[in-house]
Amino acid sequence: MVRHSIYLLGGNWTNNGGTFNAGTGTVTFNDTFLSFEYMDGTSPTTFNNLTINHTYPAYGITLSGSDATVNGSLALTSGKVALGNHNLTIGSGGSIAGYFFNISMIVPEGTGTVTKIFPVSGSASTFTFPVGNASGTAFYSKVIHLYRNKFQWTDIKSPSESQCN
Repeated sequence: MVRHSIYLLGGNWTNNGGTFNAGTGTVTFNDTFLSFEYMDGTSPTTFNNLTINHTYPAYGITLSGSDATVNGSLALTSGKVALGNHNLTIGSGGSIAGYFFNISMIVPEGTGTVTKIFPVSGSASTFTFPVGNASGTAFYSKVIHLYRNKFQWTDIKSPSESQCN
């Protein structure tokens, strides 16, 4: 694949051991159906930039087959990233951007976690995790973390019942 491309995906992503060279490109999930798209397969995928721009923001993508890493920007334009039992990692140079609300967030339900890898050196800084719950009445609970090392969120039930590691 070309290293500087923009890929618009109106369906599922499956990686069963092939090589995807993320380069400096962007993969955009932009489905127009009333359903989640699936990131499936037997092998984890590493993206440079990943954009979620679903026509129906109550939906988005579900990590249903393996883990995913974003080393550049995860843009939550419209739609959710549901982790299920898989992990989403934001690399040390990565960021999460977008308008965060209960229709545009990361949903770490199941055993999946969202993890941010922080640079080994440097001064303390902050990072915003746009996490929430989509079961029942969806809610969004922004988490701002002052970091010095790795941080992850697991099993978001409600803002008062959240756990962090």
